[in-house]
Amino acid sequence: MLIAAGLAAEGVRFNLNNYSLFYNLEYKDNPYYDGRTFFGDNLEGYFTFKINEKVSSDIGIILWRFYGGNRQILPYISFSFTPEPWITFVFGNLKRFHGLHRAIFFDTLYYERPAERGFQFLLNGKNARADIWINWQREMRVLTQEKFDVGGIFNLQAEPAFFKLQYHYIHYGGEYLEHHVGPRDETAIMGLAGISIPDTFAGSVDVTMAYFLSFYIPDRWLNTMEKGKGIEGKILWKNPVLNIFASYWKGNDFFHEDGDPLYQAKKLVVFGLEKEFRLKSFILKFVITTGWVDGIWVPYQKIEALWSWEGLKF
Repeated sequence: MLIAAGLAAEGVRFNLNNYSLFYNLEYKDNPYYDGRTFFGDNLEGYFTFKINEKVSSDIGIILWRFYGGNRQILPYISFSFTPEPWITFVFGNLKRFHGLHRAIFFDTLYYERPAERGFQFLLNGKNARADIWINWQREMRVLTQEKFDVGGIFNLQAEPAFFKLQYHYIHYGGEYLEHHVGPRDETAIMGLAGISIPDTFAGSVDVTMAYFLSFYIPDRWLNTMEKGKGIEGKILWKNPVLNIFASYWKGNDFFHEDGDPLYQAKKLVVFGLEKEFRLKSFILKFVITTGWVDGIWVPYQKIEALWSWEGLKF
């Protein structure tokens, strides 16, 4: 009775978040990734119950489908604690689209995996931002390894400079499995520094340089570790018409399971155009690139539609 009265006093809101994607990866004749084309939708519909000024709960469902492929209906359950306006702790379904670099987390995975569940810490300050999470993907069974990943992004703005530190760790358990597979671990780390040339009538320019490290342990019982590294320079020209970017990657044995496989290459050169349309809570984004991985052509095209709606307050 007390809980029900509290919910009625604080209010209930219904939310919809939609993510739709078209990806055309025209990859062939390269050793890293076979090309594919897919459409996908992910719709989250849930009620937010404001328990008090600092605690709320989300309860609803996720509708997920790939056109011509898999589809699922999943529960969406989450609790949020916000002790200060700029700090939030999340338990349950996580706030996704963290912003990891493509070499660390291939953005197709946000659509191929319909949900992330675990713990999350969010910090949104004036010049600093952090997102730290653990996503529990699979529990251990007799013949199946447990699997989870841990990520973190840290952004610092000190105009005109900015800095980013990103971390992603993947763990496969296995100490007690009957088929005696040892635990597997892999880690990718990125440090990035950039400078933004201020806006003019022609737009602004961001120039960044990033350094990457990877550590891969295929089986802890074998006591071996494979190491890799890479560097990437990128220039982005943001103007009122569209954004134009170019990047150059040079790698040495860099590997991360969840990263774009093209970043396993020694050289990756990409030129691209992107255009974004915003109308309140609706975002439509087009990306067209052409690139070469170790001298082999690898273009792709992407259309991304994101929208959200908050209403029906009770």
